[in-house]
Amino acid sequence: MQSPDKVDPILTEVVANHLLSVSEEIGLTMIRAAHSPNIRERRDCSTAIFDVNGQIIAQAPYIPMHLGSMVGLIGEVLKHVSLQKLKPGDIFIANDPYNGGGAHLPDITLVSPVFYEGQLVAFVADIAHHADVGGMVPGSESAACTTIYQEGLRLSPVPINSALGEKDPVIQLIMLNSRTPEERLGDLQAQIAGLHVGVQRLQEVYDRFGIQSVSSSTEEFLNYSERRMRNLISELNKGIFTFEDYLDNDGFNRDPVKIKCTASILDDEIILDFKGTDKQMASGKNIPMVATLSVAYCLVKMLIDPDIPANTGTYRSIKVHAPEGSVVNPKQPAAVGARAISCGILGDVIGGALMQSLPGRALASSGPHSLSTFSGTDNVR
Repeated sequence: MQSPDKVDPILTEVVANHLLSVSEEIGLTMIRAAHSPNIRERRDCSTAIFDVNGQIIAQAPYIPMHLGSMVGLIGEVLKHVSLQKLKPGDIFIANDPYNGGGAHLPDITLVSPVFYEGQLVAFVADIAHHADVGGMVPGSESAACTTIYQEGLRLSPVPINSALGEKDPVIQLIMLNSRTPEERLGDLQAQIAGLHVGVQRLQEVYDRFGIQSVSSSTEEFLNYSERRMRNLISELNKGIFTFEDYLDNDGFNRDPVKIKCTASILDDEIILDFKGTDKQMASGKNIPMVATLSVAYCLVKMLIDPDIPANTGTYRSIKVHAPEGSVVNPKQPAAVGARAISCGILGDVIGGALMQSLPGRALASSGPHSLSTFSGTDNVR
């Protein structure tokens, strides 16, 4: 056991890697048990472990878009239930990007508290893309949507009872609103299985190291991640750098839509400001704030140090300011289902601003993410 005043760096690294392995095992459990190719084949899912304060202490990002999707998740859960009322076995589910869900409605998040010897010690969570959660189009994501009400069922964090299986009222509600209800049930059960594994493995970590050692080690690892990121930022060229690019249109008229980023590189901090970005669109190509954070965190991490841990400590030195009501921080009920199309441009803009402070490095713009379907007949035969 180590005291908070004297943290053993070797033990800290060992505990941190144990937690990361738990996060990865949650994801692998979910992938192996899933019914849909979205999760089983594409691995469009991610997992995270939080401390009792809601800080991300370990994350296995199978999809970079999820790096910021779960930031603030625990705070949203605690708006609906107090810490004192949480109990072992609780599971909460959410998918609303405006209220604790993922980046669009098909991304369903599940979170569960972890108790050890009667004490709340952590939270485990997983997020996965579901093929259909209702709405006006199959797949629940279309740039043609003009409001989130057209995109499917919305859930702020609400409890489910996994012991009831498909008889749980919330799971029944999700199945009732989906065009592929059996697949939704199978994928939700896979996510629940992942949480059960995460809770069990975390309890084994506490069995081995004890509450005090795990707590002090995780806090030190977050601080280490912050120091490492700040040291790397301090080596960048200082200044204010601006870059902008455009979506061809919003899907309803021919006017281009501007996304603008101003990157301020300070002594040991990066501020990304999107002032000057156009107002939110009438289409589903808006980018909710959780997705903007995800893209920002991913770009900074990849350009500065791809190997740095993905946790709250790493993000402390990255500040993001996005005007409310803009393309990159729309106000509800703006549609956001096709936000991936715009995220390609957002990534280009952030990269274009940051690269001006990174001599010798380059990142070619890739343009918008495209959703295309190719079909036809084989005339050769």
